[in-house]
Order: sequence, then C-alpha cells, then structure tokens
Amino acid sequence: LTWWEGTGGANLEFFLVDLATEQKILINDTANAKSVKAFRDGPNVFGQPREGMKTLIAIDDKQMWKYDDTGNDLGKAWREKSFNDSAWPQGPALLGYESNPADIIRTELTGRVVTFYFRTRFNFDGDPAATQLRMVHVIDDGAIFYLNGVEIHRYSVPPGDIAFNVNGNGHENQHEMFTTVSGGQQFVIPTTSLVKGENVLAVEVHNDGAGSSDAIMGVELYAAPAAKASAPKFTLATRSGANLNLE
Repeated sequence: LTWWEGTGGANLEFFLVDLATEQKILINDTANAKSVKAFRDGPNVFGQPREGMKTLIAIDDKQMWKYDDTGNDLGKAWREKSFNDSAWPQGPALLGYESNPADIIRTELTGRVVTFYFRTRFNFDGDPAATQLRMVHVIDDGAIFYLNGVEIHRYSVPPGDIAFNVNGNGHENQHEMFTTVSGGQQFVIPTTSLVKGENVLAVEVHNDGAGSSDAIMGVELYAAPAAKASAPKFTLATRSGANLNLE
C-alpha cells in the first residue's frame, strides 16, 4: 500500500496493512514493533563489501568524523590532510538531522546552515597503483568529496569552484537511492591522491537552504584490486612478404 501522506517531510510513504485491525503500518517506523524495517543497524549499514574488497571507512559506531556545523566559510585549508581539526566536535555517521525515522542518525547536528564540513581518517596498507576505490554515500542534499585535499567526487552540486553558501541541488530524501541494504550505488573513485599509510577524506555538504528540514552525511569507502588490462585479441593473421599482419 502506498499512501500520499505529506507528513514527516515525505510526499510519498509506504505502509503495510494489518488485516486483523485494518490499520496502516508505516514501513521503517522504529516506534512500531509490527513495522517492517528496510534497514539494518550495525556495521556496514548501507553497503556490504564484495568479495575481495576491504572496508576502509564504514558507516558504524566506530568510525569517527570531525565536523563543523557553524555555517562559517572555512575556505580551502580545511580539506587538506595537514589541517588541524582537533578542536572540532566528532561523532559517528550518519551525521545530520532528519524527521524520517528510517535514517539512523548517530550524531545530531545542531546547526541549521547551508554548508557543513566533515573529516575522517583511515589507514591504507596496500599499493595505491594496484587498487580501485569504491564509495557508497548517503547525502542530503549535495556534496564535494576530497581525498588528501584533492577533489575525487561530487554529487548534486554545480560544477567548478562554488561559493561556500551555494545551495545543493534537489531535495526530499534523494540520498535514499544510495542506502539500499543490498549495497547502494557504488562510485569508482580516482586513486591518484591515495597514499600508503594515513589518509584523510573530507566532505563538504551543501544543503538546499538554511531552512531545510534535513541534512545527512555518511560515507562507506572500499578498496578493491584494480582491474587488470586484458591482453589484445587477434582474429586474423595474414602475411604480406616479410610482414605479419595481425587483426
């Protein structure tokens, strides 16, 4: 049963019907024991590492994120690996605020601003040249991602250099398309700025406005073996004098 409800910031909500009582039961209602839950709490809530992949950053209660929700313009220095974020508060993902009970907010942000800044550290003990990075993110509304100060991905924000107070594009829980229990959409991330040892992932989240009813940030990052180049295949060999032609 789908229902045009319009409450809790959602335009379309999904229900089951209790045939005994004929009552609607909202899916993902954490306060209702009869509700079907379309999410799972605990490590790797939104993405499951595939075979041969190593989790570098997980959405769980152990991976800590430093954050700034003051609404101030921090320029560009904050995204660098060497930036001193020791004075920032910290907490696990998901970080944000949201009226939808389906979202597992572990760290509540108090600022109601356009732009939020997040930083986390992870160790990598492999060979960057032989690695492919894959990312699943949970973002409302838009974000730019930096690895050791270098932009590696952006979602739902304009291209090029943007001012700190530019609104993110879109609204109404677009991040939910990346939070499926089966693993979400994986983005292949450039590894040119990945180093062996400690790395810093920085995320600049742009809300669609300071008065928005929700803001969400969470990231899972995986390392997988880089795809090996396939050997060239030939279907035809011809000889012309002393020359051998392969096609």
